[in-house]
Amino acid sequence: MPHDSIPSPVDLDFRPASYTDFGDPVAVALNGISGQMRREMVRDMLTSVGAERTVQDALLGPIEPDILEERASEAFRSTMSYLGGPTWMGGEYLPPLLPQEVEIARIILRSSTMDVSAVRARWSGGRYHYRMVDEYDTDLELDQKTSRRPLTLGRLIELLESAEAVTQWWEQQWGYGDPPSECTAFATVESEIYPGLAVWYAARAAAWEALREAEDPGRTR
Repeated sequence: MPHDSIPSPVDLDFRPASYTDFGDPVAVALNGISGQMRREMVRDMLTSVGAERTVQDALLGPIEPDILEERASEAFRSTMSYLGGPTWMGGEYLPPLLPQEVEIARIILRSSTMDVSAVRARWSGGRYHYRMVDEYDTDLELDQKTSRRPLTLGRLIELLESAEAVTQWWEQQWGYGDPPSECTAFATVESEIYPGLAVWYAARAAAWEALREAEDPGRTR
């Protein structure tokens, strides 16, 4: 299904003023953390309120500075992988950010090690330079390398769609025999700079699921 045939639930012309234009302080903190589970832990610690905050404080205590670092220490990775399983490795082995580089989107796989790939932007020589990276040094290509202004949400979606950065994983799981909803749950997208990205991909996932359910009505649960 062509992505441009899907009615958009968000403004595809949205363009951030810059790639340092984060909507809130929590987004700033999360963007600099490579590990997915650490991100989710820090998000919970920073946004919980009331009784939920009391539980968080009792379980996790105050936020230690090293938890907010781009890369977790080897000791932290080993401890959390032992206690929580290999999903705690997800994102921790992404390449280091280059100077003046920020992450503008990430794809999270619900694999045993929660593998992560990311689209990054770096300001240099009067232009933004884009690259896509994963945790395995895969040669990942985007069909646009630079721009003078931040990308619109629609253009970022076009880059992800042309690279099949998300849908290839849905198709992979479909090929393995998974029902449609489990296929789309396997690969999800998030962004602190483009809040509408996850919303658009939720609509994309619903359309993809409907197509697959019509193709094979018996493979649902």
